[in-house]
Amino acid sequence: MTEVILQVYPTLGDEQEMAARRPIGRDNDAYQRMLESLVELVKAADDLGYWGITHVEHHMHSEGMEISPSPLMLNLYLGQHTKRLRHGQLGLVLPAHDPIRLAEEIAMVDHMLKGRLFVGMARGYQARWQNILCQRFGVTSTASDMSDADQRNRLLFSENFKIMKKAWAEPLLQYDGPTYQVPFPIEGIPNWPPADTITRPYGQPGEVDEHGTIKGVSV
Repeated sequence: MTEVILQVYPTLGDEQEMAARRPIGRDNDAYQRMLESLVELVKAADDLGYWGITHVEHHMHSEGMEISPSPLMLNLYLGQHTKRLRHGQLGLVLPAHDPIRLAEEIAMVDHMLKGRLFVGMARGYQARWQNILCQRFGVTSTASDMSDADQRNRLLFSENFKIMKKAWAEPLLQYDGPTYQVPFPIEGIPNWPPADTITRPYGQPGEVDEHGTIKGVSV
């Protein structure tokens, strides 16, 4: 049986409204109306038996056409207004995120929605925001053209995805890759103050060694 997913680009108005209220992307009233309309939409989708709904991740859209800088927050908000509809993203732009932080946030939202979260991932193609937000990672948007920038983008996407899966699946996360290490430095984080009093008696076995050095983390 085919399951139907709604792919929704949260938009603040039609072309006339966007021109008249420029830049509508910073209009608080328009944003509130958009939220109200999305609530109506997800309630209807829930009642009609749709399988799920997704939103993009895009930033800095002053034009008001794709107002979804944090699809996980939108998932959580709209999920409070549905009973069975699943909520997801198409997709979270992995090169723009720290993989452990994102893995934690996904896990939290999944708990809060009681298993009704699903995850879609992307590499990112919009230079306006990705080149700015990803500058500290040395990565830019990509056109999948096999250029050096494209290969760097793919490297971070693949590595972040691998780290996230390990964080969810393995009780003790340790990782040594081309752009990311757990712990950092990989040899260990020395002199962890609560090693003897907190981490060793209560934490994940193997997190600290006998010298109080962090050797891995539990996400």
